[in-house]
Amino acid sequence: MRLPDAPYAFRPAKRIQRMMFCDAVRLLRAIRPMEDYRYVGLGHWQFVDFELMRREVGVQSMVSIERDTARQARFEENKPFGQIELLFGEAFEKLQEINLTVPTIAWLDYTSKLTAAGLRDLKFLAGELPAGSVVAATFNCHPDREDQRLEALIRAVGGEVVPGDVDEDALDRDGLPRVQRRILMEQLDAVVSARTPAARLQQFMFLRYADRTPMMFWAGLIVDESIEEQVASVPLSRLEQFRDGDDSLDISVPWLTTREVIALNEQMRAGEVPSLRGIERADCEAYASLYRWYPPVPLPF
Repeated sequence: MRLPDAPYAFRPAKRIQRMMFCDAVRLLRAIRPMEDYRYVGLGHWQFVDFELMRREVGVQSMVSIERDTARQARFEENKPFGQIELLFGEAFEKLQEINLTVPTIAWLDYTSKLTAAGLRDLKFLAGELPAGSVVAATFNCHPDREDQRLEALIRAVGGEVVPGDVDEDALDRDGLPRVQRRILMEQLDAVVSARTPAARLQQFMFLRYADRTPMMFWAGLIVDESIEEQVASVPLSRLEQFRDGDDSLDISVPWLTTREVIALNEQMRAGEVPSLRGIERADCEAYASLYRWYPPVPLPF
């Protein structure tokens, strides 16, 4: 049964992905103070990611790009911090208006699958942002009909960027996130390695999650010789959420009531294996494995 729509900030798997990302980028303070960074994102009128980047990470300067030009007043009214600059229009157009010489954490949170337009946005960022910056993206990864998957991918991103060994069987629910990640890495790597001085893209997160539809999240750090020593001191690889290859961390958490969360927490504090009547054991185990990231109760953020 499909659950009723929940407020944007209450989606537990999305919340966990956000918190894991914030937890990782906080480590970049080994490269430079977080106050020196700027956050660029696609804010939505609730600005959840911006709240977290300010409160959890400490980023002060922020830019939100909004496609919805018809409701500018609502975005302005809901803007939680005066330092957020709002730009209204298409992402690629507005990215070119931003001073990209500033160290940046750029997270383009798309709701669609990977497209040529999304690749263009991310390649532009990878080519312009200074070393020490983060490029991150979210994409839908719900597979198309079995006999139309390859055709749909080619139509979305362009046949020239689809690896020749990708076929219909590689684009199922498990395969599509890997293929989208592969295309993203290959395209961005080519841009970053062509920079002067040459740089590299260090992937540090690759997650899969689902609240309503399967989604993937990817993040990489731009590194060149000027910051190699500092990057070596950043313990990203020690993080629970660190992934640098095509094996993703799958975030699978149940939707739970406040009463259920409190009961499970009490059992775990007592050293018991969590279980609740009416909740499948697999869901209880999934909660136990990720409970420190779960939205706090009684009131989620």
